[in-house]
Amino acid sequence: MLNPEHFVQGCRHSETGYRRAFAACSKILFTFAAASRGLSFFYHLPLRYMKPTIFSLQTLLRDGLVALSLAGSSLLSAQPLTTQYAARLTPPPVYACLYTPEPPQIDGNVDEHVWERAVAISQLHDIQGEGFPKPSLPTEIRMLWDSTYLYVAARLVEPYIEATLATHDDIVWHENDFEVFLDPDGDGLGYFEIEINALGTLLDLQMSQPYRSGGHFFTAWNCPGIRRAVKLEGTLSDSTQRDTAWTIEMAIPHRALAVDFNDALAQSRVWRMNFSRVEWLHRQGPEENWVWAPTGVVDIHMPERWGYVCLVDSLNEPADAVKAETPYRPDDYRFLWLLFYTQKDFYAQHHRYISRLQDFPLAPEDFALLHLDAAHGSAASLPADGRGAEPQVEVSATPRAFELSLRRDSLVLVLDQNGYFSVERDE
Repeated sequence: MLNPEHFVQGCRHSETGYRRAFAACSKILFTFAAASRGLSFFYHLPLRYMKPTIFSLQTLLRDGLVALSLAGSSLLSAQPLTTQYAARLTPPPVYACLYTPEPPQIDGNVDEHVWERAVAISQLHDIQGEGFPKPSLPTEIRMLWDSTYLYVAARLVEPYIEATLATHDDIVWHENDFEVFLDPDGDGLGYFEIEINALGTLLDLQMSQPYRSGGHFFTAWNCPGIRRAVKLEGTLSDSTQRDTAWTIEMAIPHRALAVDFNDALAQSRVWRMNFSRVEWLHRQGPEENWVWAPTGVVDIHMPERWGYVCLVDSLNEPADAVKAETPYRPDDYRFLWLLFYTQKDFYAQHHRYISRLQDFPLAPEDFALLHLDAAHGSAASLPADGRGAEPQVEVSATPRAFELSLRRDSLVLVLDQNGYFSVERDE
């Protein structure tokens, strides 16, 4: 959602304003291997600079801590990075969005039989996650899809239904609203935001990239072909009456989310999505931000924290039997973002990025995300999913840009300083 103070500037709920950066270079390659003498870390610069060097876990951690200490970094802590950034590393939810041969009628009736098979999201959370008050009003969300639309249904329990903003692209989150965030290709850039209030007023926009990376919103984007309906279980803006709830149905065309001439279905069958319910429990605020996938901070514009929505074709299996899978190991992904958050905090203090993995203050506990048992010097806890046992992490950096990559077998995850994420296959 958009902040009124930042609407004109295009800078809602941003964290520290990071400068936009340029191309990265000076690559450093690290290979994690379970050696017979213990877990070792191999790294090399281009051979014209130095020969490959082998670091034990203890040496890597010791030298990394010393390097950062000499840099005067306050990133040094007795806590592992996974503890420091715990609120931003919780596993995002995964949802199996089932194919429907029968499209729902978009009339606001979420009790229609076609919705019965859809998996229900019945619990939202404070945007900051664990340790913060749970939402005081229930919300239920369901999704289905077909070859033309993504269908969304929501029921928001509300004792006092209120809405006054009636013009398209009004900032509807100034009142109670329901919001959908979509990043079909999961790259963290060029994602979409659709908001609606109890009058059915729509605010739809596209983001170039998150605000933390200098992103801008474009309200000129109007979700072409969207169909939506709102139904009230009560009366609108009548304080003398106690209401029950309001419901929403949306049909969002895949072609409306096209990138590079590819509609959303052509981009991926695993989308990144989030839902947000803005609730003004008190007229003077502040507003509540209740979301499906908590981001860990008051900033919804962190697509890496959104849930995974898997568009599955199953027609005959019960909804609770359908298995939703991500296209890569989520813990490998989280490890890259652990390095990303560390880079951003380091840059905020020193106006440069860390260029070598051994200069990150990584503790043995941090490598648990890679399923490497650092304490025992082995890859003892590797999952039996056939996705590889020896990850390689590469760090490339200049003072103002960086690129992180993690390779496991033929799959390479890549992440840069703007939060641009891609998955590559090295055949």
